[in-house]
Amino acid sequence: MTSGGSPQWVELQGFRIDPAVVEVAQGARMVAAPTDDGRDPTYATVRQAAAILASQAGARVVLADRSTESRLVDPYGSGPMTGDAGPMYSHGERLLDRRELHALGRAYLVEQLDELAQAGVEAAGWLARRPGLPGLEELVRRFPVDVVVVAYGHEHPTRLERLRRGSRVDQARAAAGRASVVWVHPDRTVRIDPTKPNGSS
Repeated sequence: MTSGGSPQWVELQGFRIDPAVVEVAQGARMVAAPTDDGRDPTYATVRQAAAILASQAGARVVLADRSTESRLVDPYGSGPMTGDAGPMYSHGERLLDRRELHALGRAYLVEQLDELAQAGVEAAGWLARRPGLPGLEELVRRFPVDVVVVAYGHEHPTRLERLRRGSRVDQARAAAGRASVVWVHPDRTVRIDPTKPNGSS
């Protein structure tokens, strides 16, 4: 909690949430969070924070799987199991449900969706196709994402991205576009992106 007349921080499930985060999450339709195949515990913390914000806002969570990022391999594949099979399968243009994720061999994402469902949050999966911040840009461009939850100091831009765009915070803000960026810190505080919104809606 804070003192001296400052806004009160919200404490939920072991997180300390900046009141500014609560404000930007109000009315959100979709909260996006990067994830992986379960190897990195940092992503589990990000998923938990995203679930809290989505639950408070009545929003849906989309888990963007970063373990599928590749410049050479399409995570959606090709042939009879994907585009040639008709409307069941996606190539990134829509979110994936449990059946589709199973068919694509992403059982770990199904388990993560089940965890969110147990927390009372509706969720879907999405397989990132491009490494780094371009994958985030594609996600926000395709879907009505209002809030992006990321781990502070964990989403590393490439060296080329750093040269082109400046600081990590500035890059994430630019990649998120109209969406608000929320940072989950190692001490489990959840803070709003320190840069100002770009003014677009």
